[in-house]
Amino acid sequence: MSFVFIAFGGALGSVLRYTLSNFVSFYFKSAFPLGTMSINIIGSFLIGVCYYFIKNDNFVNENLKLFLIIGLFGGFTTFSTFSLDVFRLLEQSHLLTAIVYVFFSILLSLVAVFGGYFVGGFFK
Repeated sequence: MSFVFIAFGGALGSVLRYTLSNFVSFYFKSAFPLGTMSINIIGSFLIGVCYYFIKNDNFVNENLKLFLIIGLFGGFTTFSTFSLDVFRLLEQSHLLTAIVYVFFSILLSLVAVFGGYFVGGFFK
């Protein structure tokens, strides 16, 4: 049953991401990816708020947690999940692990995009 909460949250998050991205692109025309950056910042802020209440409030329902954290914000932006992972590592005083995680996540993700683009060229 938990998959249903994740799926509904993910669908809603994806629709919100698409809507906000189009809104920002329409009203703020720029080569700079302002829509994506806005989504990442908003999603990171909101997942932080939710995490605070989940961590500090005993009555939060597990299905609500799945709907919000994995579903809604996972569909809205995975960057928010990445940001929360870094926050949790820092919260647990794993500074070096957090730095390594940030560095390799960004570096290897960029390498993967370039590599995927290069490999995609073989199929045209």
